[in-house]
Amino acid sequence: MLLRRYRLVIQHVMFVVLMYGGRFGVNLGSAVPCFACPYVYGCGGYCYLMGLQGYIGFGISAAHFWGYEGLRAVGYFLLFVGLVMLLGKAWCGFACPFGLVSDWLTMLRRKLGIPGAKIGPETLRKLGSVKYGLLAFCAVGPLLINMGVLHRDFYVPFCQMFCPGKPLLPLFAGETRFFALDLTNYATIIMTTSSLLVTGGCLAAMFARPRFFCTFCPMLALIHLLKPLTPLALRKNPALCHGCGACQRVCAMDVERVCTEKALEDVQTGDCINCGDCVACCSSEGALSLKFAGKTLVSSSPELALGIRKPRKAAGRAAGPRGPQAAWRVRCPWGGVRQGQEPEAAALGRTFDRRQAFGGQQARSMDGRQSGWRKAVCERSTTESVQGARRTVGDRVGAGCPADGRR
Repeated sequence: MLLRRYRLVIQHVMFVVLMYGGRFGVNLGSAVPCFACPYVYGCGGYCYLMGLQGYIGFGISAAHFWGYEGLRAVGYFLLFVGLVMLLGKAWCGFACPFGLVSDWLTMLRRKLGIPGAKIGPETLRKLGSVKYGLLAFCAVGPLLINMGVLHRDFYVPFCQMFCPGKPLLPLFAGETRFFALDLTNYATIIMTTSSLLVTGGCLAAMFARPRFFCTFCPMLALIHLLKPLTPLALRKNPALCHGCGACQRVCAMDVERVCTEKALEDVQTGDCINCGDCVACCSSEGALSLKFAGKTLVSSSPELALGIRKPRKAAGRAAGPRGPQAAWRVRCPWGGVRQGQEPEAAALGRTFDRRQAFGGQQARSMDGRQSGWRKAVCERSTTESVQGARRTVGDRVGAGCPADGRR
């Protein structure tokens, strides 16, 4: 998909900026709304969750809150809100370094031909509520430390115990010390043991399922709580939806509301990361769109879904009495490519029957002959004018993609 390619480029640029920007003088501060890990030497910005648990949040004692430290905490919170208002959950889908690491693991699994794991909708909904519990832990943990209930070494408890980014992201800066077990005292033993267990489990789960940790990410929960302030939104026109289910199949978070919602325009749930994959794969004109303050940034269309470039004359082919042939380059929403030459309708002498989009059925022509492309996982119908007569030509994709989409 064209949109996915653009997103992948942006993700890699943001990965370099947030992971190595500090080495080149880039400092985005301590209010970045994604997993820009402060434990990475020379990073270009700090994840707001760490500050929220410490020096600009709940880690401030009551005696210092009404002074400079409290004022600084309020200032960083307002900066965080401003950044969320600017991009919303696109921070998760387009900028998060840890999200890109998860995408790398998913791409590796697909290259190896290993099928992904599936989780039922009810189980996903229950697991999705865990991120709000972890967000509450980010607030309660530091308060318990200030009250003397927890040991002082439990500082920033979520980062120390449950964040897989702390051990994994420093690896890209050549640091491996966070994979060691700290035996200083009982607090450090508990934290490092928990961190290693969580990291190992998340690493395996992220390989088996796209964006697995995002289901539990407290940053995603915090951004979703600020949703009323965010101008970036995913919108659906239910009247234009065909119910093909392609949007849910390509969704890394397996959000089903985008497909099943039949009345409301707002289909952005707490698990949505605004990656835009659902918009890019939808073949219904205008059914899905990403909007910023009411202005449409990108809208679904057959051209966007199939990544079709404009037809051009085939090189080295002379125009015959029935007109030149058009060379098409068609791209499947899951990355498959098929190149070929479709004769114009007059030269073809027949039309193709239409099948359900993204269904994975074998493509056959109306006269009974089987198409040379193995699977028709995507299709579009366009109208062309040939010598004054308009005929319908079906453009098909046969990339051998699995019928269940990107899993």
